[in-house]
Order: sequence, then structure tokens, then C-alpha cells
Amino acid sequence: MGNTFGRINSASNSVNTRRFSSSVDPSYTNSIRPKTSVATAIEDQAVVSEKITIDKTIELLKRENTYLKDRFTCCVSGCTNKIAILALPCGHAVLCKDHEKPVNICPVDGVKILATVNIYMA
Repeated sequence: MGNTFGRINSASNSVNTRRFSSSVDPSYTNSIRPKTSVATAIEDQAVVSEKITIDKTIELLKRENTYLKDRFTCCVSGCTNKIAILALPCGHAVLCKDHEKPVNICPVDGVKILATVNIYMA
């Protein structure tokens, strides 16, 4: 059964006893404190704020993905192959295998390429 709660009535010095069940009916709780328009607006703002945060996160992830794809793509104009060649002596990894022989100057810093090394990106 539930807990007994007593309150003394000062006018008659009698004790009013009410019984409360251990589980509270949710509809009773909601009827005690009805939602005001301000409370509803705050909840709506929280939902919108959460959606904006999710949208911003998605946008940032898309930008990062694009950046990384560009970073590991051959830097010769119009080429979409993955980087596979390291230019020496400068050490820039910016060329694909198709452009290893035709390019004699590093596209990044203009240093003459003396040798190349095959690299493998995991």
C-alpha cells in the first residue's frame, strides 16, 4: 500500500490523513503543472537548436570529407587519380603514377624533381 501523510489543521487540531500510492499517475502530474506557452517555446527552441547543431555537424563532416579527398588526389589539373608518387628532394606527395614521368618540376614548390618514390596510402 502507499505512504500515509498527515497534516494538522490548526483550527480544529485534528489530523487530516491522505494516502498516496508509491507510483504517481503521469496524467495527474501533468494536470498539476500544465505547460505554458513559454515552456512550449523553450522546448521548441531546444529541438530547433539540436537540429541546427546536427545540420552544422553534417556540413562540417562534408567539408572535411571533400578536403581529404582533394588532399589525396593528384594535383595536376583535371586529374582525379589518387596520389602514388613522392617527389625528391622536396618530399611532396602530390602526383599520381600517370604524371610521374611527364612532370619534371614539383607543382608545389617548383624544385626540379631528381627522383621519385612509389607510396601507398592505406
